[in-house]
Amino acid sequence: MRHAVAALCSVWLAGCAHAIDPPLLPARLEFGVESQAAAAPTECLTVATYNVHWLSERPMLRRDFHRMRDVDVWCLQEVRLKPGDGALRSLEGSLSDLLPGHWYGAVVPVNRLRELHSRDWEAQAIVSRIPIVCADVWELDSGGEKRRVALTALLRIGRREVLVVNTDHEPSFLSWRDGNAVQVRALVERLKSESTPCVVTGGDFNCSGRVFWLQGNDGHIQQIDAAMAEAGATPVHTNGPTFIAGPIHLRLDRLYLRGLHGVAQGVGEWCSGSDHRPVWCRVRIDE
Repeated sequence: MRHAVAALCSVWLAGCAHAIDPPLLPARLEFGVESQAAAAPTECLTVATYNVHWLSERPMLRRDFHRMRDVDVWCLQEVRLKPGDGALRSLEGSLSDLLPGHWYGAVVPVNRLRELHSRDWEAQAIVSRIPIVCADVWELDSGGEKRRVALTALLRIGRREVLVVNTDHEPSFLSWRDGNAVQVRALVERLKSESTPCVVTGGDFNCSGRVFWLQGNDGHIQQIDAAMAEAGATPVHTNGPTFIAGPIHLRLDRLYLRGLHGVAQGVGEWCSGSDHRPVWCRVRIDE
């Protein structure tokens, strides 16, 4: 179901995690230091994706964001929000002391943090130094333990529009259902129907492999890359793991481009604010 608003907005998913028709509460989000407000880029745009693991390690996250202050747009997953204050106010409270500078944002609280025995929300957010023209939520899957969606934000840079898509998929390493494949397919079909020519898709694709299909991390990545190619999206190629948990090193976080040319990319290997590492890409904006 398509939701769009002509201003900075939030999408509040009330009730159970698998509600079919969440209400929309549009609101304006703008926060940060006014004197540090940056002019919109005219030639290049830097986009990054980062699973922030419920903002559990705030001092380290603050250091990560400050060291990556050249990023213009962040796609954030597993943002922890307090209930009751409204999504945008909660997002501002969660991020305003972490991100340097002046920001606009959109957020969608998706699931209650039941694994933490909390009523707080686990949310996806897009924060941008460039005003967001409109935001949208694409529902991908509600058949698993958690609801899965993609959050989008439309940016206007000069005469060019760029759609940023932030997605978060389930790990299906031990799953017969393979909800990850369900979510990738839904994302691809939605991207194929999207008319905006310039699209950056980022997020936690959780492509950890599938044990019942004898598939590892690399094979899973290749499968998702092939699916995304159907929507005209090409992967941003980076080296090094984006998820580290003890001896487990995996590439789970991905960026894809359509209608844009990447000029630089990488993984924030020095970052330590999460069990994930941010992936970034600098793209050229051609008028």
